[in-house]
Amino acid sequence: MRKFSRFLAAFFGVLLMLYTVVGQLLALTPVPWMSWILAAGFFQTVFIAIDTLRDTLGIYNLVIALIALALIFRTVRPRRWRPEGLSRRRTIVAGLAGFGAVASVITMIVVSVGVASAGAGFAFFTPPTPGGDLGRGPDQRVVTGTVGATTLHADLYRPDGAGPHPVVVFVHGGAFVAGAPGPNPYNRFLADHGYAVLDVEFRLASATVHNWDTQVGDVGCALTWLTRNAQPNGFDTSRVVMFGESSGGNLAINAAYMSVTKSLTPTCGTAAEIPKVVAVVGGYPAVDLTQAYADSAIGKTVGMQFVGGSPEDFPERYRYVDAANHITAQSPPTLIVQGGADHLVLAKSVKRFAGKLSAAGVPNRYVELPALGHGIGDTSSPGTAGAKTMRDAIVKWLDRYVPRTS
Repeated sequence: MRKFSRFLAAFFGVLLMLYTVVGQLLALTPVPWMSWILAAGFFQTVFIAIDTLRDTLGIYNLVIALIALALIFRTVRPRRWRPEGLSRRRTIVAGLAGFGAVASVITMIVVSVGVASAGAGFAFFTPPTPGGDLGRGPDQRVVTGTVGATTLHADLYRPDGAGPHPVVVFVHGGAFVAGAPGPNPYNRFLADHGYAVLDVEFRLASATVHNWDTQVGDVGCALTWLTRNAQPNGFDTSRVVMFGESSGGNLAINAAYMSVTKSLTPTCGTAAEIPKVVAVVGGYPAVDLTQAYADSAIGKTVGMQFVGGSPEDFPERYRYVDAANHITAQSPPTLIVQGGADHLVLAKSVKRFAGKLSAAGVPNRYVELPALGHGIGDTSSPGTAGAKTMRDAIVKWLDRYVPRTS
């Protein structure tokens, strides 16, 4: 029985140690150093999964590291507390466990400094608890339009009061092939801060359906619904904000910029019904699919499914979906929050996009959070460092460009 308990302690100790060490190395190692690994789809997928778990757990990674250290030292139990009292194998394992604990502290310090630099305050002990309350669900499920045989829906979150209220149109992520409207750390939060929120649905791409030219039009469909339903719902369509994350960030930014240049063709309603978009928010947005195709295995898969092939095969399609090609001096003020250790949407491309906004004279703010990966930990928890930063940045940005009182 004693041997079995020691075996279990060793097994779980090594497992937790490996997660800790790999997770902290992914957070602290510059992403460009790993470009050759990102070309392998399996490893990129594993990296993103570990990033997501690590960023969601936050301070609890240190707890896991300490548990791993305790389990391993329970197994090692050296006769003498000297290096020669341990075998080389056990010394290495114990050393890695110690490294994981130290690296966890370093990562939390780096993240906390990044959050503080972004103006969101102290964030070392985040999240307070794993997971967290996303708030009450939507107040109403609405039909925004019908496209062919497909009925498009959206979740509506209402603020208190009669309005008229500014409106945030949220576009979910999912690599253009997955995802749906649903609770997140921002919808109810923004409604509680005086903004109506419309979390929209669009038709997804697949291995056989390459809707690179109509997904943004489906978002445009939801925009026309706002105009047609403004009065009974208390919407102020002169104060509309686009907000999207990951692939949804691409669609939100493109819809906003194209609405200004009158090049957005909605798949329902009419172009004349598209309201004025006065601000944009992108969370780790996939703004450069051409570069993403070259950067990683998943980038290639996204290009094949959403666009239908490579940039060499379809240059005109990539010109259409790459957000920088829709920048004009009239583009709405744009806030971008990006993880510095993102192994899917690489920070270098997003930062380059922000530079193009500045060159065009578009008011913008680019916030890069070091040691956080794709999703910055906000995919399911409102209490993480990334969600805390995004919430703070959004409220400040909207207060500046989309005041809650008309």
